[in-house]
Amino acid sequence: VARAGQGKYFAIAQNGGVEEINTPFDSRIAELGQKLGGTFIAYGAPTRRADLSMAAAETESKMANAASNTARADRALNKAVNKDAYNGDLIQDMERGRIKLDEVKAEDLPDDLQRVSPAERQRQVDARIAERKKIRQEILELSKQREAFLRAEG
Repeated sequence: VARAGQGKYFAIAQNGGVEEINTPFDSRIAELGQKLGGTFIAYGAPTRRADLSMAAAETESKMANAASNTARADRALNKAVNKDAYNGDLIQDMERGRIKLDEVKAEDLPDDLQRVSPAERQRQVDARIAERKKIRQEILELSKQREAFLRAEG
């Protein structure tokens, strides 16, 4: 660790020492981050889907209950720009070209997608992809305004 720092360091106060500056954009970005998380579609074996869905819901719940709007806004931006933000997410893997919907066995999809025809399944997944893109775009636009606000305050 010392070698990697090349003799440079900075001190972090034990109380966290990080000043959090709230902006008028934080609550909306945080809200959008929660909506972004709602576009997650776990896929794979039933036990894997259950584990992934539970982990995602747990993380979202912790963030919603414990973190400030500022921290949630930061997390939302990270999720919007990080193309590998969601482990085991069908939407993300399709967006990245890792898989196509017709390559996924019906039994590896959530129950609601198993019960519909392949055409309806594709329509629903396409709608979720479009929703995620729209949410990401709004997060990015608001984040630019947030950054401008922070620069003006700083």
